[in-house]
Amino acid sequence: MKYLPISKLEPNTFLARDVILPNGKILLKQGAKLDAYYIDTIRKYDIESVCIASEDELKKPMLTDEELQVLKLVARDRKKNLFKYALIDSKMKELYEAIIMHTVWEMSREK
Repeated sequence: MKYLPISKLEPNTFLARDVILPNGKILLKQGAKLDAYYIDTIRKYDIESVCIASEDELKKPMLTDEELQVLKLVARDRKKNLFKYALIDSKMKELYEAIIMHTVWEMSREK
C-alpha cells in the first residue's frame, strides 16, 4: 500500500482505504477499482492523495476483529478525559465516536 497524489493516479488501480469527504461521508469504498470517472470525481472534491494497493494486498485483512476491538479500547482510554463531560450531548457523542474511529485508523497504520 502507498499514498499517491491524485495527479499520479492511473485507471485500474485499487483503493486501499475508503475515500472520505470532509463531511464524513464515504465517496469511494476501499477496494474500488479506479477508472477515469472515479479519478475525476476524486479531483472534483479537492482530495490531495489516496491510498492504493495491489489486488493481492486487498485480499489480506488489515486488522482482525480482535485487533480492532483492542485498538478501540486503547483509543477510548486515550480520549476519555477529553470527552468526559461532553458525552451527555448526542451530537458530541457522535463526534466522540468519529474521533475514536479516526484514532483506530491512525493506530492501525502504525502496525
